[in-house]
Amino acid sequence: MVTLDEVILFIHILGATIWVGGTLSLGIVAAAIGPMLRDRPALYSQVMSRVARSLGWTMWFALIVTILTGLYNLTWFLPVLSWSAILSFPWLEAKIFLVFFLVLASGVHSFVLGPSLRKRAESHPPAAGIARWRRWDRGISILSLALTLGVLFAAVMLAN
Repeated sequence: MVTLDEVILFIHILGATIWVGGTLSLGIVAAAIGPMLRDRPALYSQVMSRVARSLGWTMWFALIVTILTGLYNLTWFLPVLSWSAILSFPWLEAKIFLVFFLVLASGVHSFVLGPSLRKRAESHPPAAGIARWRRWDRGISILSLALTLGVLFAAVMLAN
């Protein structure tokens, strides 16, 4: 017999898999086409925007589902949800901390820097300072990837 907890855990892991897979896929695409299109910022921006839009909403939906199921899964560890109870599990505390900053960094990347960079790259001629915006965008992307991997590591440690 399959329990509700097992179904929710499966959905949690599926959502995390979609988020991590999408993050890695976008990173691989950016790394693969970046050098080829270095001198064509508008085309690079257009390609990355299309790829990101095709994966983006699925990834964000998966992340939201993962967070919601994760909140449900907290009840396995904490009979009463309180900060003092959370602090008694250092890997749980780390995971919550990392997820918070992951959502923040990914939101800045997806909804602020990405669209702004696309508009700057597609203006004719490309807007001044685009290289600086690209560096910020790349930095936030790398930070999001590091936070994603940190969440996975904290989850593994928590499971032990």
